[in-house]
Amino acid sequence: MKNKILACLMILALSLSVLTLGVLADDDTDPKDILTEENGKNDTDDTSGNTSGNSSDDTSGDTSGNTSDDTSGNTSGNTSGDTSNDTSEGGDQNDPGQDLGGDDPSGNNSGESGDPETPASGNDTQETKTDPEVVASGDCGNTMTWTLTDDGVLLISGSGPMKTFSEASDTPWHDYTDDIKDVIVEKGVYTIAKNAFADCTNLAKVTLPTSVSGFASYAFKGCTSLKELTILGKLTTLPDSVFKGCTSLESITLPSTLKAVNARAFDGCSSLSDVYYAGSEEEWSAVDITSNGNSPLLNAEIHFDGDTPEEPTPTPTPDPDAEPTPTPDPDAEPTPTPDPDAEP
Repeated sequence: MKNKILACLMILALSLSVLTLGVLADDDTDPKDILTEENGKNDTDDTSGNTSGNSSDDTSGDTSGNTSDDTSGNTSGNTSGDTSNDTSEGGDQNDPGQDLGGDDPSGNNSGESGDPETPASGNDTQETKTDPEVVASGDCGNTMTWTLTDDGVLLISGSGPMKTFSEASDTPWHDYTDDIKDVIVEKGVYTIAKNAFADCTNLAKVTLPTSVSGFASYAFKGCTSLKELTILGKLTTLPDSVFKGCTSLESITLPSTLKAVNARAFDGCSSLSDVYYAGSEEEWSAVDITSNGNSPLLNAEIHFDGDTPEEPTPTPTPDPDAEPTPTPDPDAEPTPTPDPDAEP
């Protein structure tokens, strides 16, 4: 009985096989594709959790696995024996170098695009020169003011005479005498008071306008750094000890209106070597110079107005192309002079 049943089943199986082959003969479908499709369907039921390459929404374009429309030919998990396809067992396996959902080809899905901006290095701020700051200021006359800036410039401005200072300590800038390097007196001021700039040991430059016509005693006493001074106003007298102790004073320019130099005006001016006088030598000889304490002035070289060094007369250079002047022959007979009374 059992043998009959087995025989019937075998006949039925053979019939089904023949029928299947007949259908396939009429259909262009490749049996291999049928097997692939069947395996793909089986893989969809796989509970291993490997879904790499089976997602139709994967934007990376990788379709590793069993996708029926895969044009790359990758059929990971297909056991059909095709050596051109991936045959890794157990479904789809993730390629270590595969892009898993990011646009970064390195596989890093940090979400950052490009390199971070490198902060600029260095200090782009350039130092700019600022105006000098005022250190101190005040009045030095009824209509005169003074201003001292942090660069050592003492500016005297206004008009009229300067206030009188009995002692050097009475000047309003006395507390800053060591800071004063340059004195600028603006036009309109016509006197320099007694002890005005005395003991300003760092004072190296003084600018006086043509309006200054009078100096008082000790005005520049002890200005040991003062090297030169130009007086352009209509000054008539250099008072007693006006430049006493100015050991660095090398040159001074004096106006032609000067008439007298009082005692010790240049006392201690051991460096004085040149005096520039705006007048003539005759006018200088008429200036009354007290000899007491003024030997530096008397021993200095006096330069008078208009004095300029004489330029040497250039020696003419002979022209090498010029013809030499013929030398007369001493033995030659002289040319006879025609007789005006002779007949032609």
